[in-house]
Amino acid sequence: MTQPASSGAAAPQVRLLSRRRRRAGGRWGLVLFALPFLIGCVFVSKIALVPMLVDAHRMQSWVQGEARLSSAGVDVRRSDDSTTYQARATYTYEYEGLTYSGDRVAVGGGADNIGDFQQKLGQELRRAYESGRPVPVWIDPDDPREAVLNRDLRFELLALLGALALISGGVALGLLWFALRKRPTPAVGAPDKPWLEVPEWASPEVRSSARRNVYAAWFFAAFWNVIAIPVGFMTTLEFLDGNRPAIFGLLFPLAGLVLIAWALKATANWRRFGATVLAMDPYPGAIGGQVGGTIDLRLPYDPRLAFNTTLSCLYSYVSGSGKNRRRSERVVWQSEGIAHAQSHMRGTRLEVLFDVDQGLPPSDVKDQRDYHLWRLSLAADMPGVDFDRSFEIPVFPTGEQAKALRSGLSTEHPLAAEVRGRAIERVLDMKRVAGGAEIFCPAFTAPGAKLAGLAIGIVLLAAALLTGGTDMPRVLRFLLGALGGAVTVASLYNLVLSLRVRIDSSQVEVRKRLLGLPAGNATIPRRDAKSLVLKQSYSSRSGNRHRIYYKLQLLTRDERRITIAHNLVGRETAAQALEALSEMTSIPVASGEAAA
Repeated sequence: MTQPASSGAAAPQVRLLSRRRRRAGGRWGLVLFALPFLIGCVFVSKIALVPMLVDAHRMQSWVQGEARLSSAGVDVRRSDDSTTYQARATYTYEYEGLTYSGDRVAVGGGADNIGDFQQKLGQELRRAYESGRPVPVWIDPDDPREAVLNRDLRFELLALLGALALISGGVALGLLWFALRKRPTPAVGAPDKPWLEVPEWASPEVRSSARRNVYAAWFFAAFWNVIAIPVGFMTTLEFLDGNRPAIFGLLFPLAGLVLIAWALKATANWRRFGATVLAMDPYPGAIGGQVGGTIDLRLPYDPRLAFNTTLSCLYSYVSGSGKNRRRSERVVWQSEGIAHAQSHMRGTRLEVLFDVDQGLPPSDVKDQRDYHLWRLSLAADMPGVDFDRSFEIPVFPTGEQAKALRSGLSTEHPLAAEVRGRAIERVLDMKRVAGGAEIFCPAFTAPGAKLAGLAIGIVLLAAALLTGGTDMPRVLRFLLGALGGAVTVASLYNLVLSLRVRIDSSQVEVRKRLLGLPAGNATIPRRDAKSLVLKQSYSSRSGNRHRIYYKLQLLTRDERRITIAHNLVGRETAAQALEALSEMTSIPVASGEAAA
């Protein structure tokens, strides 16, 4: 009798079909999401932008005459969130012996609040009406019933309508391209090989995100500048008219220039190094084993270059709701080292290799709201354009080791210990004394993340204060102010805090100072010092780069933890400082903490 296929054997096919259905549904969802933007682009172009350009072009051949005003002024229309103005007039004029009447005032008729064009034109026409003075009129010689008092094309209105059309059309085309582009079909993997269901992971060769970064950089630069340039133009006009605070509007085009510089830098990076491919070994990367591979660069081999590499396990999640939704990343595990470089054919081959701890989460496919991902990053400072690449790679609990890599671990590169030593010296001074060691951690070290936290805290406090007269609930304002105050105090405290620690044969003494003022001392007998441990302190992020800061702590026999050093960047750097301190003081490192 024929036996039915087992559910285990059918599981990959079922998962693949489910994934295909979700992707198909996601595609059509993007198409539907793109339609309002496409309709908006067509509406703005057909109803306002194109007719205005056609009328302005036609009116250049119209002939000038004189008109007598029957009425003139400015109509003001107020709503809950804006006030608009429209110059109005009725008039009569003569052409080839016949008298005509009209009420068209300007190109692109309609009320708006873009600059003060409507107010100035309406006031000028009112003065002419009150004084009985004739005004110029432009008449269509082919149809004298058509006339207009002002045929100037308003640049600021044209720029705004053009920006709206470009933004709507650009977003629509981008969404449609992303939804309808052809994607590689996932392979059907065995039940124990889920990575084969992701097209980008169907082979050991994984491409970097460099090309996507170029597209994203230019998209954001274009999106921002089509808005910022009209804003900058209008605020310049406002400033020249005497509105001095309007000068702050120039921050928008300045930010646009920064985005263009970012896009140019990403493009130059891509043009210099081209597509970079990571050939993974083992494939996939192994939790409880190793993650590594080779990268071939079209770059002449230079032994002086150091390619810093970081392997990170990240948790990507969505926070907030509604318009405040945003995707964030949190570091679960990270290791840093230097790639081994060697001459290869006419370029450079990089080898990267990391040992990976047991028990870490594997790569997730990105079909869910929150997921884990593994990212391998490489960077090198060099003349001209710096090298900078990131790879999102498959890492699963296979326990495999590299088979073809011969250069060794990136964490054990000959330059790695030297680089970590310099990083330690930047944040603390550690020296041997009789029976132990003395550590001094000065204030104002590693200020970047602390200053960023200080700025965020001040902004939250300002928001709580400035919303005092609004409808925001008191409880929410209190929570906002409390959070801002806590962030401000914590950031400022860590910025100005200095530590001086002395460990000798008789005691352990810790002295804290805030800008030189005593902020607490602790002294314990040397016999109460049990072990040294690492503790993750805080982290910062710049683009795809995450930096984790660690502190060294002394664990006492009654399980208290006393911080004896801080601001160490990176797990390996902190572990090296921990090992050096253990060697000086003979206090053991807690089991597993040197690598934690």
